[in-house]
Amino acid sequence: MSPSSIVRTALVALLALLAAALVGCTTRDRNNPLDPKNRETRGLITGFNALAGDRVVELRWVRLSNEGVIGYRIQRWRPGGTPAALPGADFAEYVAAAEDPAVQNESTYVYRLIARLASGDSAFSAPDTATPGTRRIAAIVADLPGLVGLTSDARDILYEFQDKAPYEDLELDEQRGWFWVCLYDDGTVVRRRFNGSNVGVEVAVTGPADLTTTPQRGTGWAAIPSQARVVPIGPDTNLTVPGTPIVGVGTPRVVEGAKQSATLWIGSDQGFVYRYGISIDAITQTWDVGHRIGAIALDETADAAWVSTREGDLSDLYYVAFGSPDPVRVRQGLLNVTDLANDPDTRTVWVAERGAPLAGHGRLSRIAVTGETSVSLTGMEPYGLAIDAATGSCWVTDIATDRLLEVAPSGTIVRRSPRLGVPYGVRVYRP
Repeated sequence: MSPSSIVRTALVALLALLAAALVGCTTRDRNNPLDPKNRETRGLITGFNALAGDRVVELRWVRLSNEGVIGYRIQRWRPGGTPAALPGADFAEYVAAAEDPAVQNESTYVYRLIARLASGDSAFSAPDTATPGTRRIAAIVADLPGLVGLTSDARDILYEFQDKAPYEDLELDEQRGWFWVCLYDDGTVVRRRFNGSNVGVEVAVTGPADLTTTPQRGTGWAAIPSQARVVPIGPDTNLTVPGTPIVGVGTPRVVEGAKQSATLWIGSDQGFVYRYGISIDAITQTWDVGHRIGAIALDETADAAWVSTREGDLSDLYYVAFGSPDPVRVRQGLLNVTDLANDPDTRTVWVAERGAPLAGHGRLSRIAVTGETSVSLTGMEPYGLAIDAATGSCWVTDIATDRLLEVAPSGTIVRRSPRLGVPYGVRVYRP
């Protein structure tokens, strides 16, 4: 063999060795979740969650199946602080949950799980944050379909309750601390606590399209367009049928109850708004706003109501006050208004303009009776609204991001939930 042939043979052998080495590196088994080069976990423990409750934080994790895990411990610190061992939070290898009751509501804490290994090494989870508080949050979602309960800081899902179909509406009884949901096709109305359990029995209501409550009466109300009536439900939680209906209000589409005065407001497809006083025997005032009523939000301080109308995809916003015969048109030409929420402190109204469905070009605004806009958020698809009276924040279901957002009175987004599966209704309650 010539010298040149020897060199070529040696080079081929060397290249083959290098190729084999490269193949070995690229196919090395990285399935161990604690391996820093694992592409999914990066060596961090997955499945650790800190769930905010009322004066407590629940800690949950998934036990590691790796050999050599001898136990777990938890660290806690404040944002910007230094991690420190949580007193008493040392657990055997078979434990997967704990609680931290040594917390203050509305204070933020950061937690991290540590797995102790027989080799003397440790593995860590990514940090998780929790802000305990009294707030309770429930949202109705389309993808489940059903109900989702969230932690007080909205960072985590506490439970999911699946039902036969998406709920038509969700309403709160602040005095009793429960809420109401209705199924249009199934013809039922149900009361639920914020832990997801039922209150009393299901009530048979054919085609309920909208719900409200008058807590002073202990009563809920359901608008039934197909039967041209509004029916009362309660206060006996063991009755399976509604009470004597309200009729003579055209085709009722929207119903809204005053929480303090117990007055009842009804909006019809014919464009009329009806106000009933403490006695439900007679209408106390009627307004004609010209087009189908889409949403109503009550300004109880003034015994008045914000009203949005629908004509195709366009909506006008009106303000009607008891004793004043003429509705005031505040804004016109809004695009596809889906919900209204009155801010009792400023007596302004939050307006959800969905815009074109699934386009993400909607707008959330806060508007005064004068028509002035103090807040305007775009690039979203707001649908359902709720006011947190303790903070003045507006909670909005944003279909574009698939999340629940807390929007401060200034218009700043201060909180985002995890993805929920097309949320379209929300209620927030503080005991």
